[in-house]
Amino acid sequence: MLYADLLRRCGAPLSKFLIVLGACLVGFNPTGSWAAQPGSMEKAVGEAASAKEPQAFRVDLILPHEGSFVVWARYKGEKDRYCAGPYSVKGARASLSLPVKGDLELSVLDVRSKVVARAEVSAVPGGQKKLILEPKDFSLAARVLVRVLSGDKAVSAALVTLRDSKGVQHQRILMPGQGGVVAFEEVASGRAVVRVQYNGDRTASQDVDIAPAVAARGKFVDVFVAGASATEKPAGEQKPEEEERAVPKRQVYGGSGLTGYIVALALVVLLALVGVYLVRAGIVSPERLFAKYAAKPTEEQAAEPEAPSVQVPPGVCEFCGTPKDPVTGACACSLPSPAVSPAPGAVGGAGPRFVVLSGPASGQVFELKRESVSLGRESSNDIVIQGDPTVSRRHAVFEMRGGQPFIVDQGSANGTFVNGARVTEAVLHPGDEVVLGQTRMRFEV
Repeated sequence: MLYADLLRRCGAPLSKFLIVLGACLVGFNPTGSWAAQPGSMEKAVGEAASAKEPQAFRVDLILPHEGSFVVWARYKGEKDRYCAGPYSVKGARASLSLPVKGDLELSVLDVRSKVVARAEVSAVPGGQKKLILEPKDFSLAARVLVRVLSGDKAVSAALVTLRDSKGVQHQRILMPGQGGVVAFEEVASGRAVVRVQYNGDRTASQDVDIAPAVAARGKFVDVFVAGASATEKPAGEQKPEEEERAVPKRQVYGGSGLTGYIVALALVVLLALVGVYLVRAGIVSPERLFAKYAAKPTEEQAAEPEAPSVQVPPGVCEFCGTPKDPVTGACACSLPSPAVSPAPGAVGGAGPRFVVLSGPASGQVFELKRESVSLGRESSNDIVIQGDPTVSRRHAVFEMRGGQPFIVDQGSANGTFVNGARVTEAVLHPGDEVVLGQTRMRFEV
């Protein structure tokens, strides 16, 4: 009785449950449609994943030499939208998997030389491409530091635009605290134009040369503007290219600095009292006491001949003994001196030249015989400036362009100055003063 009542109450729901269970087992949907067959769910999931993540595109990269490289990719025409990388590569070849599709720009940085090669790649899902890079492809400076100066101060607020030799425009905002320096990445080598907008509406433009080798050493490309209202201390200080080794100061007396000063002062006073006592007691005369500190004639003064004291006839020079000209009074010793032989390393003759006015190489004459003449401290330069540690190894280059002489700075540590103004390059005129480190020269033609 109880069993029959239970079957009557639960029979209908139980029947529906059994029907649904059977439909699941045989693949039939009770709603009238067929259910997914075994394995169809996995297939659908795979297709969905493929739709979201396209198949990888593979690039076989052949590099110009063994070394360390960094590779990254961005969408073509979208400068700041990176889509793959960076990948670290060691060796001369690599195989990269790019999980993207479309037109890409692939950038490769040579870690040692800090130059970048860029190549365009059309990525096809599941495709493969071989990309061979040669040394000439590495023509972009990985990082260029532009320092904006107004006088001897750095500009602290400006919009800096750099248009490189390929016409690509780079922009950066210069903010306070940067020492006037902004950094640009992947800049084409060659002649570029830097435009600075400051003081709200004032602008200044300057042509500069972008040399990847110079930029790799972290040298500033200096751009000068006039009358900037917001300035600060410039980044980087001028230092000789080879800093002297720091010598630790020898401390004679321990304790604080004040104690040392007191002890030194006491010694000076004691020595003074002893000297006074010796003089008053007649033991030592003041002349003898200070004889070693008396001024002595220099070797030149000691060797200088005295004027002749012999009487000479009228109309005859008392120094050279030759008759004087009755009209002008000139004699043999008043005639122009013969040309002095140039100092070692100097070259005499006509044509453009540098005459050294001051510095360790003072008196030398550097003749500029070729269209391009390098100047610096290294012996490999055409003109070697020795004895001046503030001159860089390869400091500047003299060039003739279309008949006009130029001086071009090569990223030197202490800069190149023409008539007192620091320049990256400038046209030279006869009489211009050019300063490299502590060496001051006059340009002559």
